[in-house]
Amino acid sequence: KTGTLTKGNFEVTSYTNDYVLQLAASLEKFSLHPIAKAIQTAYAGEIVGFENVEEKPGFGLTATLDNKQIVIGNEKLLNEYNIQVPTTIGTSVHVALGGEYLGNVIIKDQLKKSSIDAVKGFQSYGIEVHMLTGDKDDVAKEVATELGIHYRSGLLPDEKLDYMNSIKGNNMFIGDGINDAPSLVNADV
Repeated sequence: KTGTLTKGNFEVTSYTNDYVLQLAASLEKFSLHPIAKAIQTAYAGEIVGFENVEEKPGFGLTATLDNKQIVIGNEKLLNEYNIQVPTTIGTSVHVALGGEYLGNVIIKDQLKKSSIDAVKGFQSYGIEVHMLTGDKDDVAKEVATELGIHYRSGLLPDEKLDYMNSIKGNNMFIGDGINDAPSLVNADV
């Protein structure tokens, strides 16, 4: 979805506090994801240094800060570290330090007009369109409803591949890379 159906021009719409934004922007410097770039753009202050940075595609990033583990990413990543995440609406990047939830950064994206035209074109030929995304259900549902397509949300790269392979017939996959790589490699087109 991101960068394929939507512009991928994310912007930060809100955040818990300045410290949460600082931590998120500092760690997101290690990621090339469009969401990471948006968070970096929203923050112009001092950057925090980290050790042991690890990116987890489809989830977020982990690192060490002052001998404490920092986890920045989606709800699934924080749950993996047994960190409770409050319900949020929209695309959220959650921040936890030392096992304690600190807050989140909320991001928004916009649908491309060319995506609307492309989906309508595919549908006019009887081609069924499915959107496979790692985004939360409320974000995915909004985009899918606007486009009039099927969707699956909260998917990791291997789950996108499994779903694509479960669809009968020839599959064409359109995606932007990192989280879509397994499906792109295994698609018929």
